[in-house]
Amino acid sequence: MPKGTKGSMSIAELQKAIAKAEKRVQTLERRRARLLAQLEGVEADIANLTGKAGLVPKSAQSEEKPKRKKKGRKAAKKRRTRAGSLPDTIAKVLKAADDPMNAPQIAEAVLQKGYKTKSKNVTALVRESISRVPGIKKVSRGLYTVK
Repeated sequence: MPKGTKGSMSIAELQKAIAKAEKRVQTLERRRARLLAQLEGVEADIANLTGKAGLVPKSAQSEEKPKRKKKGRKAAKKRRTRAGSLPDTIAKVLKAADDPMNAPQIAEAVLQKGYKTKSKNVTALVRESISRVPGIKKVSRGLYTVK
């Protein structure tokens, strides 16, 4: 449906909208033809000045359909951790701890260490990101320490 329509349209209104769209397409095609002719003139001027034939972009030479973006998952990128990131702060907390710690203890220590977050569930963030912390070893179920 054309922009700005809310309900159903009558057949006459649809035919009017189609005629308007077709007229717009014809106007754009004429404009494209004028621009292509102008581009050819510029290419000829360049060729005269440089002695080299100008190159008309392929998109201007022929009508090609725009390429569609491929759907699907992108390749996983390895993330870099920035200073002050959660994985870095977790590593610092566990290095400073004498005993193995569980996720709630780590979350509390991370917040005391000054890690800023808007999350209401920091423990879940810690559980999710602890796997990305290099040098951390799981001692037993839910307990982590430094290697």
